[in-house]
Amino acid sequence: MAQKTQKSRVLLDELDELKKKKRRTEVASRRLSKQQMNMQKQWRNRDKKIIAKFNVMSSPELTVTPQSCLMDESVTVKVTGLKRASVYTLHTTASDSNGVPFFTVATYKFSHSDVTKPIQFVLSLYQCPIAVQLATIGAEKSGLKPVCSVQHERLLMAEGCQRIPVRDGKVRGTLFLPPGEGPFPGVVDMFGGAGGLMEHRAALFAARGFATLALAYFAYEDLQESMQTGFDIAYFDEAVQYLLSRQEVRKVGVGVIESSKGDIALSMATYIPQIKAAVVVNGGIYSAVGAFKLLDGTHRAVVPLAFEKLVLHRDGVMETYHAMSDPPDHPEAIIPVEDAYGDILWLSGLADRAMNTEMFARLAVERCTERGKPDKVKVLKYPGAGHLLEPPTSPAAASRCRSS
Repeated sequence: MAQKTQKSRVLLDELDELKKKKRRTEVASRRLSKQQMNMQKQWRNRDKKIIAKFNVMSSPELTVTPQSCLMDESVTVKVTGLKRASVYTLHTTASDSNGVPFFTVATYKFSHSDVTKPIQFVLSLYQCPIAVQLATIGAEKSGLKPVCSVQHERLLMAEGCQRIPVRDGKVRGTLFLPPGEGPFPGVVDMFGGAGGLMEHRAALFAARGFATLALAYFAYEDLQESMQTGFDIAYFDEAVQYLLSRQEVRKVGVGVIESSKGDIALSMATYIPQIKAAVVVNGGIYSAVGAFKLLDGTHRAVVPLAFEKLVLHRDGVMETYHAMSDPPDHPEAIIPVEDAYGDILWLSGLADRAMNTEMFARLAVERCTERGKPDKVKVLKYPGAGHLLEPPTSPAAASRCRSS
């Protein structure tokens, strides 16, 4: 009996010792967990301090490369120092010489602190440099001030180019010459029904090595006031001869480019031997406004607009698409482009609501192909593009024609 009692005491002592060890282990474990929690808390606090210090040291910065360039060139915009996973808006603005503003807006969510993206600016084009303001604006709340901004300069005239006003005989316009002595390839540059004198494209052509005559032909100085009185091809022939008379221009011939109206450039290419190439930008294959007097004194027929088919929108925008007659209905008015002295490049905006330029271009190709000249007319189509196709980074054009 005594032996059993002694064994029970030994077992109880061992059990107590095990319980004590377990308690010591639990206390040590709790102490370790507390230490780990304290260490994690210290790490978190340290990370917060580092992030806060980084945010203070790296404020947002916006750079544009190059800082100054020609109007038709793309640039790179780089934004650094932005908060990760935040939303920002890049806002680009510019004003023309009349104070009319243009702008673009793009919103981004930054997953990294540095972002580089090519930007093409929406701007109008002028003879003088244009200052472009860029700013990144926090988009989480409205009414915030820009977090950073920069100025960028867009140029029309390259260094060394010359701008020469032209009043020679009846010819009115402006001649742009590239840097150097030449001789350079010559180009006559015209715009359609807008009237006046537009120089921006001619200035850019000169920057690319072309001696370019920006030619006015109505609503400018002492020229006729409107298109309704018609045009005489002798005026455009005189402009070509003036350009060829310049010592800076090659004597092998010149090119012509015209936006919108188109029939003048096609007529020049067809009836003036010195025109060796023509570019038609959303133009027609016949004259829709004003008769055209040829060099032999005859007049090519005009196809008047069907005014009852004009569409006038509430915002004052007028569509002339359905008012243009189908060329097959007026064969006597179609310009015989198959007889052109040089090749023709036809640019067609497929969303053009001023005229069906794709149909006109297709007819020109068909006429040339039927006469064994399938390569005389080349057509470039631009889906979604409207009536005005301008040099890169120019103001976007609606696919409609504004009423005057």
